[in-house]
Amino acid sequence: MKIKVTLLIGKTVKTLHISDPRYFQLYLCDDMSLPQGYMSTKDEKETVNDVISKYFHIDPTWLNVEVTGFRRVNNSDAEVVYTIIMPEVSGSNKSGNFFPYIEIKKLDIKIDEYYEPLISRRSSQI
Repeated sequence: MKIKVTLLIGKTVKTLHISDPRYFQLYLCDDMSLPQGYMSTKDEKETVNDVISKYFHIDPTWLNVEVTGFRRVNNSDAEVVYTIIMPEVSGSNKSGNFFPYIEIKKLDIKIDEYYEPLISRRSSQI
């Protein structure tokens, strides 16, 4: 069974009021997808750290990584979803960008329905 690792990486823009719809932003890769990888010979922590390091100039041990979801995708694949909320750090992205959720909707970027309550639940705890 293959295990996919998906990261829901959000940030808060402290210069905006908490009620501003741009206050919470979600990271998307250059292809407008969520950062993902597969566990192979490395353990869970190493796999997550590798995915973080692929997209950010931040030491992964500095981030608070939480498991927020697990599902069986099909007979041969499972997925573990991790959520990371990070502060705004200028120049931290290697690629990709953070988008307010309203902009994601406006650009008609499709995010699997499974992730929406995970994103909503976590962003409301900020």
